[in-house]
Amino acid sequence: MGEPYIGIGACVGIALNADNSGTFWGGTPGTAVALRPYPGTLKWEEKCKQSPVADLRVDEGHNVTGGVSYTGSFEVPLSYVGMELIHALLCGTAPAKTGATAPYQWDTALAEKLMYGAITYYNQERDGTAQSLAFTNAVVTALSVSCKAEEEARATVSWAAATLTIGTTALPTPTALEPVIWSHLEPVFNSVSTHRLFSVGFEISQEVSDGEFQMAAATPTAQAYIERTGQRTVSVDAEFLHDADVDTLAALTTGIVITVLWNNSGTTTAEREYSLVCNAAFREGRPETKGNNGVQKTSLKWSNRKAATPWAVQTKNGDDTIP
Repeated sequence: MGEPYIGIGACVGIALNADNSGTFWGGTPGTAVALRPYPGTLKWEEKCKQSPVADLRVDEGHNVTGGVSYTGSFEVPLSYVGMELIHALLCGTAPAKTGATAPYQWDTALAEKLMYGAITYYNQERDGTAQSLAFTNAVVTALSVSCKAEEEARATVSWAAATLTIGTTALPTPTALEPVIWSHLEPVFNSVSTHRLFSVGFEISQEVSDGEFQMAAATPTAQAYIERTGQRTVSVDAEFLHDADVDTLAALTTGIVITVLWNNSGTTTAEREYSLVCNAAFREGRPETKGNNGVQKTSLKWSNRKAATPWAVQTKNGDDTIP
């Protein structure tokens, strides 16, 4: 099962920037939602853009002497609550609520612009000292989710940011997560839900490098070829106990619909769901393993291609508002 938490050593905060004259760059970050990460997973790196004068590339905003940017990642349990701001920074728009009473459905659509926010790491050491690392004008560049048999699902969030402020500002009390676990999984591959799975996972990514993003520029400019929904890609990985149904699935070379759904079936007062729907998934490969005692495993991977609605990520929970 999942790893235990020890004390109150660390948390990570996510906040969205307010709109700033038609863009999300430079707006004031709103209310942060704090999550408890897995121990030891708050990673970050400073990158420097030092451009020799001999290059004479003064027209490119990211080629400035002393320019820096930041990248990093953290891991949290995939949760029925608390993930919506991560989705927003990845998809480029705030989640939309459906429903008049709980449970509410939160849909995050693809937008043709980047959304910026603040990501804050907070650590409290054993001796009582504390440190906050506030990374601002940040985007989420990837969300990777994995879930193995009889375990809870893990989410790895990768990000890039323009600035860093170091201090001792404490984050709010972390959201009480409701972990997504294997027994809640209800996957559907091309209208079939009876496959025997060993593991399943997906990744949503947008290829934004520090140079393309112009993190070190004093006045970042819009990059049309980045700010398009087609630049966000989805891949789905699944490992099956081999049978005839898997052969049928593996033989499909046309785009199929894949739904990776976790549903707690209303076991709490407000029903919880977390789902990713990929509407045009094309198979990329088929690794196979001959295991012990004649057990054969087949791994299949699909990547999303163009569709009218390429993919969608959705949560259902009892939260009435998202900061």
